[in-house]
Amino acid sequence: MDSDRLVTRPYKTALAVAITLLFITLTAVIILLIITSAREDEREQEFSATLTAVQHSAQQTIGALETTATPAPEVIAGQYTFVLQASGPRYGAAPEPESQLVHGLILNDAGQPLDGISVIVWGDYTPLQALATGELAGQEAGRWALALEGQINRRIWAQLAAGGRYLSAPVEVVFEEMDNLRSAAELIFYQTGPLS
Repeated sequence: MDSDRLVTRPYKTALAVAITLLFITLTAVIILLIITSAREDEREQEFSATLTAVQHSAQQTIGALETTATPAPEVIAGQYTFVLQASGPRYGAAPEPESQLVHGLILNDAGQPLDGISVIVWGDYTPLQALATGELAGQEAGRWALALEGQINRRIWAQLAAGGRYLSAPVEVVFEEMDNLRSAAELIFYQTGPLS
């Protein structure tokens, strides 16, 4: 009977150690499965984001190939009230990467910023739109801006208007996809004649 107790005690101890090791092993396996699953979810999300970016880029490329260029506007002969600064559009780098920006300033005949004039902008991949100036546009007096999505080859035009008539000739701005240093164009118009 004493020998049964001696055999039983080491057996029970060994059994308890074996069961404890089994639970530790199972816990470790479960933790590894959770970590692996989390990594796979992260990889799937990264893969999905990559596919989305590739799809967006492919759609832009297909759109660029299918879209015909906007024809140049007709310049109506006559005296305009505003002219573009003699140096023409001033190009620089856009503040946001992967975008293009056309912006500018309207000055009266005394060289002061002037609000209340609309800027009509249209062109390649840019539907016709009228931009307000100054405080109405959330800009400083006389200022206007239009951010264009993507850095692509495009031509756009800007022209001043008020009261149903054009106040300046249309001004052409040309952006090139690969030229980050020419992804923003500033147009400064100044008044040369009466508004009435």
